[in-house]
Amino acid sequence: MIPLSALILNAAATAHGELGEQSLWETVLHSNLINFIIAVLLIALLVKKLNVGGMLAGNREKLKSEIESLAAERQKAEAQLAELKRETANLHQEVSTILGQAQATAEKMAAQILEDARRDASALIENSKRRIEVEHHAAAKDIEKRLLADALQDARLELAQNLNSHDQKRSVDDFISELSHSK
Repeated sequence: MIPLSALILNAAATAHGELGEQSLWETVLHSNLINFIIAVLLIALLVKKLNVGGMLAGNREKLKSEIESLAAERQKAEAQLAELKRETANLHQEVSTILGQAQATAEKMAAQILEDARRDASALIENSKRRIEVEHHAAAKDIEKRLLADALQDARLELAQNLNSHDQKRSVDDFISELSHSK
């Protein structure tokens, strides 16, 4: 395929009689060179008109500021990460300390509960012993009173059957005199 500019140059040269000894190959080569120069000029004009250099410089500055901003954000994030690691290490230490204190407190409480339970059990046993002793003493007194009452009743009956009035009077007097002497 032959470029259009080569055909135009060839037609122009033929019309003016300038073609002479120039071959078609040379004409194509010249036309390609002219096309290249025109394309370069058009691109340069387009670059200048569109301000591509300014756009590239603006983009370069924008990218540079974004890179700086990202670097600052990265440093800030790294500082926050370091702070979080330090706080996490402190939290682990605090948790260990709290758990140690809680375990020590639990052991003290368990020992205190055992001591209180032993003391309460000992007091309960002592109270039970005293209560048993008091109830035993009360029961013994009650039995003694009943026995005494029964013995007195039996003695009265025996005396009433065996003693006459004179013997009864003498027994009462003896008893009264014994009571006077024992005071």
